[in-house]
Amino acid sequence: MPSLDLTEIWVFQDDAAPLTLTKTSSLRWETMTIIKMSNTVQTMHCVIKTSDGDDLAFVYLESNEMRIKGSGFYQSKADGGSSRPWPYRAPLAPNHSPFHMFKVGHTSLDSTGVADIPSTDPAFFNAAAIGTARLELGDTRVVANALATALNSLPSGPGPEQQCWETATVLFTRVWHAVWPRFEPTAGLQGAEILKQDVHSALTPEGLESWKQIFRLALPLFLKGNVYPRSPDDPQITLLRLAVRFTARNDPLLPLFLSRLGCALSLLFESTLCLSYVEEAVAVLRSALALSLADGPLLKCTLIALGTSLVTLSHHTQSLTGIEEAISVLQTCVNAPPIGHIPFHSLGMALRVHFEITGRLSDINESITAHRCALGLVAAFDVPLSTKLHELGAALTRRFEHTSDLSDLEEGIVSVQRAFEKSPESDGCLRYYLYALGVLLVMHFKSTGDLSDLAEAISVHHRAMEAAPEGDPRLYIGLENLACALSLRWGRAGDLEDLHGAVTLERRALEVGKRSGEGVARILGNLGMDLTHLWKVTGQFSDLEEAISVQRKAIELAPVGDSRIAQRFYRLGIVWQRRFDETGAIEDLTNAVSALMTAVQATPHDRTDYSAYFSAPGSALMRRYIETRSSAGGSGDDMASIRDATDGLASLRLAAKSGVGPVVVRLQGAHLGAMWLIVIAPQSPDIFTALDTALDLLALVGGLEQTIRTRHVQLRSKARIALQAASTACAFERPDKALEWLEQGRCLVWNQINHLRTPLDGLCPSNPRLAETIMDVSRRLENAAGGTTPSSASHAWVRIVPPAGKIHTLFQDLPKGGIIVVVNVYKGRCDAIALRAESDKPLHIQLRNFSEEKARAYQNGWGLQLKARRLRMRGEDSVRAMESYRQPRSTPIRRVLRGLWTDVVRPILDMLAISKFEQRPGEQPPRIWWCPTGALSFLPLHAAGIYSPGVGPETVLDYAVSSYTPTVSALTERVRNSRPIDEAVSGLFLTSQPNAPRTVPIPGTTTEVRSIYEKAKMNGTRALEVEGSDLTVDDCLNHLEGFSSVHLACHGYQNPEESLQSRFCFHNGTLDLASILRKNLKDADLAFLSSCQTSTGDNELPDEAVHLVAGMLAAGYRRVVGTMWCIGDKTAQDVSMSLYDWLFDRMEPGSGFDGTLSAYALHHAIQKLRGDIGDTDGAILAWAPFVHWGY
Repeated sequence: MPSLDLTEIWVFQDDAAPLTLTKTSSLRWETMTIIKMSNTVQTMHCVIKTSDGDDLAFVYLESNEMRIKGSGFYQSKADGGSSRPWPYRAPLAPNHSPFHMFKVGHTSLDSTGVADIPSTDPAFFNAAAIGTARLELGDTRVVANALATALNSLPSGPGPEQQCWETATVLFTRVWHAVWPRFEPTAGLQGAEILKQDVHSALTPEGLESWKQIFRLALPLFLKGNVYPRSPDDPQITLLRLAVRFTARNDPLLPLFLSRLGCALSLLFESTLCLSYVEEAVAVLRSALALSLADGPLLKCTLIALGTSLVTLSHHTQSLTGIEEAISVLQTCVNAPPIGHIPFHSLGMALRVHFEITGRLSDINESITAHRCALGLVAAFDVPLSTKLHELGAALTRRFEHTSDLSDLEEGIVSVQRAFEKSPESDGCLRYYLYALGVLLVMHFKSTGDLSDLAEAISVHHRAMEAAPEGDPRLYIGLENLACALSLRWGRAGDLEDLHGAVTLERRALEVGKRSGEGVARILGNLGMDLTHLWKVTGQFSDLEEAISVQRKAIELAPVGDSRIAQRFYRLGIVWQRRFDETGAIEDLTNAVSALMTAVQATPHDRTDYSAYFSAPGSALMRRYIETRSSAGGSGDDMASIRDATDGLASLRLAAKSGVGPVVVRLQGAHLGAMWLIVIAPQSPDIFTALDTALDLLALVGGLEQTIRTRHVQLRSKARIALQAASTACAFERPDKALEWLEQGRCLVWNQINHLRTPLDGLCPSNPRLAETIMDVSRRLENAAGGTTPSSASHAWVRIVPPAGKIHTLFQDLPKGGIIVVVNVYKGRCDAIALRAESDKPLHIQLRNFSEEKARAYQNGWGLQLKARRLRMRGEDSVRAMESYRQPRSTPIRRVLRGLWTDVVRPILDMLAISKFEQRPGEQPPRIWWCPTGALSFLPLHAAGIYSPGVGPETVLDYAVSSYTPTVSALTERVRNSRPIDEAVSGLFLTSQPNAPRTVPIPGTTTEVRSIYEKAKMNGTRALEVEGSDLTVDDCLNHLEGFSSVHLACHGYQNPEESLQSRFCFHNGTLDLASILRKNLKDADLAFLSSCQTSTGDNELPDEAVHLVAGMLAAGYRRVVGTMWCIGDKTAQDVSMSLYDWLFDRMEPGSGFDGTLSAYALHHAIQKLRGDIGDTDGAILAWAPFVHWGY
């Protein structure tokens, strides 16, 4: 035997560690180095190297056998003194003859002959041994080379070389396990478990050649890595089929081969979308489990694979039995040790699919919990996060679709974005993350109306399609998603090219989907809806006909048990209704009713979208009832039409009263139910029940968990419900109910902000725990103002704070010495409701000569006059108006003010018995707080009157002092919480900002503020003046806390999109409402906003008090002076100086500042200015913009 020259032994644990060998005899080498093994190390692999550095032999040490067979012990101090024995396990020998085994003693190596194997065999064994060692280290290229050497040295037939094939069988097992690391990291122990078994395969000569083929097919896998099989002829699939075919049923390797084949087939489906492969995967995995696998990693891995394959199969077949089996299997895996992330991940997917089939909200809640567990566990393993994040995003999205909790959607977007960011460009799933992200952005657009979301979604969808490989069978997903985004953009922007583009993309998606057999029914449904939209725009009846055809086809192609079948019938019913709109044919309406009722019947009662399918058939049935009566000349009702009315109203009632489903859908059901009752049974008491439900639901539409902008978007299409309800109540002579509904349904967002800041002084002594809870939740919600609020906080607020607006509470704290007048205008009816502290009943005043049409005409005419005189500069920097007021008289101004006087204000004053005020010493005019609704909110009721040349004017200014309030409760809360101002902060802070960046200079503000400040000093009033660049935004916020009242002479900017971003412009930045609201202004008194348009509302939300004045009231100021349009420098100086002169004259010298009489002071200042400049059109526009809000 040639002499051996061994120099090093390399020991591989976490790192490769070389140990020097010393030759002590011709057959003995020793190392004196201690090898440390932690308790977690189960095996150690050593490679013996020659002096040339070549790998010579492999030694496999197994700690469990060391404990049994070892003669030496190793004391590990790092492991708390645990003993680790050192025996041997070295089944493979160096490339020398005869075959030798290395035997490991305490710290030495002996070489002793132990077997009689022909000299041609060790080459295979040695190469295979080195390949196996390198395999454990993940060095796949070295493994590939070693296996190639081993295969080249294989004998050509069975016989004495049978041991080679036994070893080859074991080697194959370990090779395959290493190249497919898809399962739990703990499953890596399975390779070691199999190596412990004595494998004896009785192979025939044909079988021997089959094994050779298996190994040759395995070699390329090392170089390709872990990739999806793309065809049934893929080497992975072929390799495993051969392994299963040539392995005996009683062979312990067969379950592993079956398990791996099942996994490969499931993955083959992902590449081909051929459902038969995942069906075969389920059958193969069940066969593996039928072989009575012992408890261990392989059993758990196989169960997980079966559960995951069942999820995939059930998702496509909508099989409830299949998904329930999947959940059962995966729950077993979750509960079985060791705990791993993959069972939780798969269980989360299973529960989501179960939710999609059944609609049970508990399923999606549990799915989200499972995905969060998977993400929590994944940190313990070195595996990609992307799929976990993507699936969590999908589950959160499903829950959002049925709860409308925007925080779920936004967390889902963040999760999918992270999935995309953590994926390399080579990741085959990258396009799916982009698909999902685009869909979520579209959903966010639907909730918020933010076009930037839609633009980003379109960009993301384009990028996803670019990432798709050639011939991608799932390209239809990208085409369909992009079509949806374009269709939505058409709906918002009206560009017909977008709608045509959407239809074209859906037709392409249909072609791709037909080839793959995927998504065809869904694509047809979407195509049908866009064809319906196209018909509405172009009037091409053929588009409508095709829409019906494709919706029918979508139903025909739906699989048995399809969870979306209700949606498909619903869409068909909607298209039939559109056809009825075109043809008027009663049979079209009958087809619509049939389809819509089928949708209801196909929806399980516990589905979260159950209520969504009741409104449409309810309305269709009511339309058929009306059409049937009309065709009969209205001469009575037959039993069929009566049943239509009864069933229709019942459907709408069910939609409204459903305990599940989106609030918007339930609100629609309640509102439509009330409207149909008004049409067919105008005296029915059920109208009030339906409207009560509608107003309760309306208050929930703009939930606190949403951004303020989103709440406003949600309310735009529903802003008139409260006005309509109040008009109905007034028609029934129920002004109390009308007032209650107006309080419930108007200024919803403003009330939310205001309630968060309501003092709890009265509650603290009686119920300190509740007061503390309310304050805690209030702070959490207030700190999130402008952003998304945690849903837990918003839900807590709804639980602990009762809704406002109940009539019995409104009469408790009415202001004494004044009257609140609410003016509601809706369509052809206008009503005023007056409240006095001396009466516990509201006074109803019907204004028969006024209507919504007239109000809108006045609003438009007034707005045109403001624009013509450059007093309405929306969209540009606000500009305080030039002093060119004395322009030619313009009758439209006087016409509007006369109409308001004769049709609205004068009838109210007459009913209130308020006569023209005659000034007497010590007396003040009566006070009126106006609370207008709708278009009236933009008109100056406080200036209504007759201003005719040559005739003595008659105006509301001659009868009363006018103020405004957003709602009745806003004023009564101020009355209830009124208390003396803390003397330490009682005072006036003033600032002028004449040259803020990017604004028009307003030099008059400096004179204005200095004059007021000097007057305050002369009166001994505590005051502080800071001008221009001397004031920072932070300093201003501190001064707001330090002074009870503030005078801001600067530019103001109203942001109708984000009301809390409305701001005041300073030299050193901008002061926004959100920053003011975060301050604790418990002693805030008067705010004089000497800026332009600070009380101008939003045309799309006239009843939401979206302006700076309302924001300052919400911040805590008891009273605010603002402006309805642009003001001039000189006018602002005159009005403000007159106001403060009047106030200072009535204050004790040296006392604090008191704004209680500010409404009277503004009234005096305006009357004084009128006396100076008159009542021409230009003069009116100079003094009329100044308004007083609050108490």
